[in-house]
Amino acid sequence: LTALPWKNGKGATREVIAWPPGAGATEFDWRASIATIDMDGPFSLFTGIDRSITLLDGAGVHLLGDGPGHALTQPLLPFAFPGERVIQGVLAAGPCTCFNIMTRRGRHTAETRVIRERCVIDPHAHGVLLVAEGRWQATFSDTHRKMGASLCPRQGYWWAEAPGGWQLDPLTETAAILWVKIGGEP
Repeated sequence: LTALPWKNGKGATREVIAWPPGAGATEFDWRASIATIDMDGPFSLFTGIDRSITLLDGAGVHLLGDGPGHALTQPLLPFAFPGERVIQGVLAAGPCTCFNIMTRRGRHTAETRVIRERCVIDPHAHGVLLVAEGRWQATFSDTHRKMGASLCPRQGYWWAEAPGGWQLDPLTETAAILWVKIGGEP
């Protein structure tokens, strides 16, 4: 994934997908990305956007600002906040990597779940899967096709306008996969 500058220019992110295609960093309906935070500084403001951030690795970051503070120091524990909230990130101890989901309020919603054991995900039109730990077998099927792959950390799938279900099977003893369910208008 290509590294892109944050909206405020204070860091970089690797965009997984922005929907609709070609929407860019500010015109999206929903967006998934993986960001590296390597210095203290402000988060970009996104008015009208709901955000969710999940620590993937590193010691994490303390989120301080115009509301209650939050210690994003436990891996794989999603934290949601409004994009217009003024936040200053203060690193806990060195760089960290985070998975981010953004949805345009009034058009889409997102729910990030951490899955650690075999499960079947019901059909849903939009979503993202990202392996955080271990290896997984991910199998997609709908009325027209069936496909799947063995996935390692930082690999996954995204889909849009593709209703279908997923079967997720861990292939290692320790395994975690992030599933983001993206809904239509709330």
